[in-house]
Amino acid sequence: MGGFAVIIDWDKPVEANSIDPMLELIPHRATGGARVHRSEHAVLAETRTTGETAGDGWEIARLGPLTLVGAIRLIRRNDLRNIAGRRSATAHLSDRELILTAYERKGLAFLDAIDGDYAFVIWNDTDRTAVAVRDRFAVKPIFFESTRTGVRFASEINQLATTSRTPPEPNPGMVAEYLLGTFRETRHTFFAGIDRIRPSDAMMFSAAETVRHRYWSPAPDLDRSLSSQDIPHRFREHLAESVKQRLADVPRAAAQMSGGLDSTSIVASAQIAGIAPERLDTISMVFPGYEADESRWIEELAAIQPYTNHTFAPPFGTIDEFVSDMEAVGSPRIDPIHQGSHSSATIANQLDASILLTGFGGDYVLDESHVPVDVLRSGHLARWLTQTRQRAGWIGERPVHVAARNLRTATPSAPKNAYRRVRPIRNDRIGLLAQPLQVVAAAASPVTEPMNTGLATRTATILAGEARQPMLTLTLELVEAAFARHGIGLSEPFLDRQLYDFVLSIPPLAYPYDGSSKPIARKAFADVLPPSVTGRRTGTVFTDYTVAIYKARAAEFISRFPEVPEFAAAFVSRAWYREACTTVLNDLPSPGDLNSLWTAWTLMLWLEHIHG
Repeated sequence: MGGFAVIIDWDKPVEANSIDPMLELIPHRATGGARVHRSEHAVLAETRTTGETAGDGWEIARLGPLTLVGAIRLIRRNDLRNIAGRRSATAHLSDRELILTAYERKGLAFLDAIDGDYAFVIWNDTDRTAVAVRDRFAVKPIFFESTRTGVRFASEINQLATTSRTPPEPNPGMVAEYLLGTFRETRHTFFAGIDRIRPSDAMMFSAAETVRHRYWSPAPDLDRSLSSQDIPHRFREHLAESVKQRLADVPRAAAQMSGGLDSTSIVASAQIAGIAPERLDTISMVFPGYEADESRWIEELAAIQPYTNHTFAPPFGTIDEFVSDMEAVGSPRIDPIHQGSHSSATIANQLDASILLTGFGGDYVLDESHVPVDVLRSGHLARWLTQTRQRAGWIGERPVHVAARNLRTATPSAPKNAYRRVRPIRNDRIGLLAQPLQVVAAAASPVTEPMNTGLATRTATILAGEARQPMLTLTLELVEAAFARHGIGLSEPFLDRQLYDFVLSIPPLAYPYDGSSKPIARKAFADVLPPSVTGRRTGTVFTDYTVAIYKARAAEFISRFPEVPEFAAAFVSRAWYREACTTVLNDLPSPGDLNSLWTAWTLMLWLEHIHG
């Protein structure tokens, strides 16, 4: 949960105190202190939070000319120790020293063996190069800004945007994607000139060039020995082990618990892993009086699991609170129920918990049509089509006929659903205030016309391999930053390499699909979770609660922005906005209409903030 900052200049010396403004922006990540290392052309700083397992007298890790700073929580270190040297010779090394030793011996090849949540920078003082690495699922954030003569890294985007030599400007491509509601790539941020290290990436920086190295791409390695009967039990073992690993060095933690399968599977796994009740509490968000309320399932769960449950109903919040959130996360993507994060973090603080387990990534792993998306996006679909063309040539049929027959007869519903998610799709939902849909050709393209309302035809773009689940990356960063403000770190047991590899290894015909969503979890925890949870067939509907928030804030937003301000006119049509606000004030909009207007409001709030 700590943070870091790095300033590198290839041409001239860097003063040690030049990094102070970047550190002053993350006091919440430095309650346990900060350390700074300076070489002639680089200054590197690392911070820790109170309660982090840091050992006695921690220092920035150094090995010869190599220096490492970052936010790191490793698990399953044995493979990494085997690369770094004999276990007896590496047993005394800290995680940072272990990484440096493995890097010194194997270069970037050591990343095959690293496991956990991490974002770090290694500086080589001899050849003046830097390597920035991010974990496989983007649990830990890392941003960078290329300057005229160097590069800067940080764990929070505002450390770069606020201290940049040039005033930060919005990235028009990302703003357009925000208005479209479809994010296409994980490198870019809402600030022009500031990027993120992508998940599963290592980027090498020098004065001469910047080279990207992707060290992990999910690929199917099917285990033909798996049967439908084995899979739920094996999945249960993997998830319980993931929870156990993430709580191994944590004296006290909390876990989010709704009435759905994702979070309840985490809590059930903690119980199976033998996590003692005095080390874990559960926290639940309830919505009394709304369709979204899951109190009846939460109460049933709380009665049968050994952990003390704490419930709260989030307040609606105010515009000033949204502005504060945007300042913290450097993004207009603020959840209407943003107070849920603050309330959860406050309770976790009161419990002396240092981390919060969440169900983020559950849909990504458990939903049978999420997992194959990676396979399709990472090039396996292209290879499959090539093979199909070859096969069609052999038997004298058109490739499209062979592909269609293969999909109908040999492919279960999961990959079919995944393909539907990543191919261009037409979604003709018409609304008076439908989401503005001025399609931008590329993420970096400037927006030349304001967004205008019209037929709500949403086009999802086929994504490149490196653009794996961009929304997951963005969501993780926003929630991580929100909880970091309260001194709470997040841990995501579903985003686990071994668990993910196991799910990918399931042969399609062995997948225990039974017509319901997430059948593996339903079967895996049928003897631990109540039937009312494992038997649910519909997810929570937040529409009624979020619509209530939208309406509660509408007059306040319209009072603040009676018209589209000049700084937002490039993105939002003034005519559309005027009509939209009139409709809202007359209490006529649909939930989709309100969501479109909420997007415009929060965008204008963010633009107002960065324009001063």
